[in-house]
Amino acid sequence: MRALLLATVLLMATAAAAEDCGPAIEAAERAEALPPGLLRAIGLVESGRRTASGVEPWPWALNAGGAGFLLDSREDAVARLRQLQAAGHRSIDIGCLQVNLHHHPQAFPDPEDGFSPALNAAYAARFLRRLQAETGDWMQAVARYHSGDPLRGAAYRARVAAWLGGAPPGGGVPAVMAAAARPLLAVQQPGQAAPVIWLRLPPGLPRVVRP
Repeated sequence: MRALLLATVLLMATAAAAEDCGPAIEAAERAEALPPGLLRAIGLVESGRRTASGVEPWPWALNAGGAGFLLDSREDAVARLRQLQAAGHRSIDIGCLQVNLHHHPQAFPDPEDGFSPALNAAYAARFLRRLQAETGDWMQAVARYHSGDPLRGAAYRARVAAWLGGAPPGGGVPAVMAAAARPLLAVQQPGQAAPVIWLRLPPGLPRVVRP
């Protein structure tokens, strides 16, 4: 019974966290006059996590060196960010829309502010709008959001288009993990399991692995 109660509480917590990204993304789409649902589809590709209410963009997500982390709280995410920075990582994707701190050093007043769904979504929306102005096409802007490399950009654009159409690419979920009854650990502690991570393996779907 206690295990069931704990699982229920954690599922409710993950759903609440996902809701933080949802309203922020919708507000950013309206503010920048983006096509409805486009930024959300990008969020699903970038930080999607399965919650009690379905797959949703996740605010406490990071990726460095191809290894991604979905944490259960802002505190855990900040701890992981500091650990990655201390290890020498500079190119770190962060938050609902995985804004890269190295390529966008001006995005947030402080790197930790990237975990704010409102700030993260607002910057991502402005960046996407700027890319659309440069390319003249929203889906070309989506490709550029991910990479300037045409092949990588095209694969990413296809995944976003699949989510925009309401169907997960390949019938699966991108960069996601099922919400577990045990919280993820930002830093491995003695006697505890290491944090679950995902690896981005374009153009295929990411897969969840354990170190």
